[in-house]
Amino acid sequence: NTAPLWRERQLVVIHDAATLANPGNFSVAFRSWYRLMLGTLMRRSRVVASVSRFSAGELMRYFGARARGVEVIREGGEHILREPADASVIERLALGGRRFVLAVGSQSPNKNLAAVVEAMKLLAAPNLLVIFCTALSDYSWSAMVDKLGVTDRFMILKKPFDAIEVLQMVAAMVERRHQASIAQLSIDDLWEQQRRIR
Repeated sequence: NTAPLWRERQLVVIHDAATLANPGNFSVAFRSWYRLMLGTLMRRSRVVASVSRFSAGELMRYFGARARGVEVIREGGEHILREPADASVIERLALGGRRFVLAVGSQSPNKNLAAVVEAMKLLAAPNLLVIFCTALSDYSWSAMVDKLGVTDRFMILKKPFDAIEVLQMVAAMVERRHQASIAQLSIDDLWEQQRRIR
């Protein structure tokens, strides 16, 4: 989100317009600096890119249209595959055989962890677990119970947590999802073969 303000021949990647879209999440000084900096970069930089069409649209909404528009460069996730999957973290957290969602973020309103909690309450999936990796150090146990309720559907990994453990968990989830997809394809193939036999 930052770059030299005086350069024109540069590619600048601006992730989003959060400071303008959600001003209450930032201090006045921070918002003011970002408005000045991002506005200057939007006007002066030869190429401006963002991570989604939505974010590109928000940037043009708040800072005005650019003759060259805003390029969209999708974020990558393949770097997580550099860490080998380690299923032991799944067993250590007693997650074996249980479906779960990993939510990484903070309590800042724009991180939508509250929306994750509400979505879980609405889902008719009592066996689905949400694991929050977050800094909940400002919350006491009673405050967390007030927020989440007494339930086995949420697990909280409070910071500081071991970064490698989170990476292993994500890698294990990716691998588990991959294996589940392969298994589903095999099941679908069996059903198709059975249909043909009949």
